[in-house]
Amino acid sequence: MPWEDVVNSIEEAKQLSRPMDYDYLDLLKNRFTYLRKYTPTLLDVLEFTSTKSGEPLLQAIDTIKEMNRHSKRKIPEDAPLNFVPNRWKKHVFSDDGSIDRHYYEMAVLTELRNLVRSGNVSITGSRQHQDFEEYLISKDQWEKEKYNNRLVVPPSVEDYLFERMESLQKRLTWITANISDIEGVNFENGYLHIQRLEKNVPDAARNYSLSLYQLLPRVKLTDLLMEVSEWTGFEKQFLHASTLQPPKEEEKPAIMAAIMAMGTNVGLTKMAEATDGISYRQNVYCITVAFV
Repeated sequence: MPWEDVVNSIEEAKQLSRPMDYDYLDLLKNRFTYLRKYTPTLLDVLEFTSTKSGEPLLQAIDTIKEMNRHSKRKIPEDAPLNFVPNRWKKHVFSDDGSIDRHYYEMAVLTELRNLVRSGNVSITGSRQHQDFEEYLISKDQWEKEKYNNRLVVPPSVEDYLFERMESLQKRLTWITANISDIEGVNFENGYLHIQRLEKNVPDAARNYSLSLYQLLPRVKLTDLLMEVSEWTGFEKQFLHASTLQPPKEEEKPAIMAAIMAMGTNVGLTKMAEATDGISYRQNVYCITVAFV
């Protein structure tokens, strides 16, 4: 092989090889035109609110909307940059210090997705991603009802904490004055020691209890949930996030599996592996998109 062909082959290999710090973000720029087909409308139609940590992102969204309205191509120098994650910085900032419009907008959209999922950014009018305050009764309604409710505690948190601290102080004062007379409690080297209570259940009672449990049939938790569902219809309270309709009959097993995965801390993956006919994707759909 001629030396010139060897050199050309090496140069072609360099162009095809990936650097050590290669990231899939390197390829996203080619997909920017597809995003632009709908992202301007998305940002114009939806109204976002945020906690303090999400304010730089909302300012960046306003910057992009302003650019879209005036058909500007260059990111302004005073555009918000605090929200840009470290992973995106080498793509957003060019070697000459300028801001890459494509990567800047994609970083905004990615962080918007992340903050909406975490609850730091809410969507006005959304049922699943609304502001946390919207889940609570309004302050006006609370002012009308707080004196009519029958709570056994003060309606003001300051009054409640004052009352609890006063009660605690009285009890501590009494214990300090009577510590020598309290059976099973003593101070040693500055530490409070409480004597362990003796078991007061006879061994015979424990044996009878075990015998009774052995007589009960072994029932799977899924079957028990389905049976309770037939009695009470509690699954009808899980309304679909889009249609606001209760689940269909064929969707009930996936909902029960998702409830068990969360209630027992088993996790969606292990629950899917242990449940025939219900996949991990179905469990995730029930929790993050549809019902739970």
